[in-house]
Amino acid sequence: MLAIRLPVYRSDKPIETVAQRRGAYVGSVGSGFRVRETVQSALDETILKQMQFRLFEAGPVQYYVARAGAISDEHLLFDSKDLSVSMKPGKPDGHTPTSK
Repeated sequence: MLAIRLPVYRSDKPIETVAQRRGAYVGSVGSGFRVRETVQSALDETILKQMQFRLFEAGPVQYYVARAGAISDEHLLFDSKDLSVSMKPGKPDGHTPTSK
């Protein structure tokens, strides 16, 4: 599961400084989604047979520095090698429930 949460600020207030953001803060909005199912449904079975696709959590972009070892398996969110091509979401033999 990957969760994304973003702050919501009043549109009529400045948000340039920390103090201004605190004063303009209304709340937050968030969403969560299942990485495996989302990526699996986006990739064609032919692609899954020909390539391996890995998705990593790298942290906030402003702190990311590309360097050897920056991406490690402890930050792995998705690896297509773990997918069974016959287990596509929405298929009767897949892991996504279908309605009858």
